[in-house]
Amino acid sequence: FRLVARPLTSLADVDDFLEELPAILELDARAAARLDARRAAFAALLAAREETSSRDETVLLLIAMDPPVAVGRGVYLDVLVDAVGGANALERGAYPELSLEDIVRLDPDSIVLLRSEEPSGADATRWREQLAGTATKAARSGRIAIVAHRDLLMPSSRFPDAFEAFRTAFEALPARAAKGGGMR
Repeated sequence: FRLVARPLTSLADVDDFLEELPAILELDARAAARLDARRAAFAALLAAREETSSRDETVLLLIAMDPPVAVGRGVYLDVLVDAVGGANALERGAYPELSLEDIVRLDPDSIVLLRSEEPSGADATRWREQLAGTATKAARSGRIAIVAHRDLLMPSSRFPDAFEAFRTAFEALPARAAKGGGMR
């Protein structure tokens, strides 16, 4: 029995661990091929992050609403914003608690609430109403979404699947007013 412990706090940590995993587990060819496919999905996600040049849309990611807790820069969830071509509306790092007034001051173009499971209908309605009442660009243009995926809030090898759920919801948001020919 061999115990391996690695901190997985970023997508790079997960990718590094996936690279080491075949040797650690002495995987057979079939399992190694599945792992290679997972690593390819990670590489595609990280490449999309690097290729996206438009950063004119500010996106506020929230992971809680009672009170609002945001995703700051430099944490693994920040890759979601990068990969869709946006800029994180929050200058701070980590996961700061915000007030609704803070959200108004940030005035993001889009607001996305990230969840690991679907909220109840009542919670989703209440949260959407709270955010819609913020008088932000996101509220005025209807660019508010709630994205739920079981693998969204923890860095893991299944994060590319969670990213697809995020990207699908983000792309389904209403078009935002054009600002110098930037993104939707």
